[in-house]
Amino acid sequence: KKFGLPQTRQRVYMFVWQPDNGNFDDDLGDYWAAIVKHLESDVRHSLESFILPVDHDNIRVFREALNGPAGRNTNRSINQAPDFWDEKISNANLKHNKIARQKLGMEDRARPQTQWGPFGEMQVPWHYWLEYMKCNTQRRLDMLDVLHASSARDAECHDS
Repeated sequence: KKFGLPQTRQRVYMFVWQPDNGNFDDDLGDYWAAIVKHLESDVRHSLESFILPVDHDNIRVFREALNGPAGRNTNRSINQAPDFWDEKISNANLKHNKIARQKLGMEDRARPQTQWGPFGEMQVPWHYWLEYMKCNTQRRLDMLDVLHASSARDAECHDS
């Protein structure tokens, strides 16, 4: 919240730097600290001021597009995709999802938030946009469940 944004998100930056003139006493860290200090500014607007109301025209148009031909076409192609969790199909991402779930102590096919299944089956919380969720791949839906489980475990919001 020190940089004009209504969020607190820790950042880590790594620099690899070799001075042109061989002057290794020149400290890039001091320059970086000065730049970051210069960029600090108080939050001027609350997070709520960035969120459009549910009945805003931009949201209505976006949701209509998701329900229109482009959204239906995306939904159709996603529904024809094979089951993401079918190990017989070569799927490089499946092992990453399994590792993430294992670290959380989460069962492989547990889907507490999205309850997604093959062929577009899902039951999401009322505040999700179902028409948007239907345009997501099975892997993306699976990662949403992992993210929610991780947030619940940490008892903190990752985008506050």
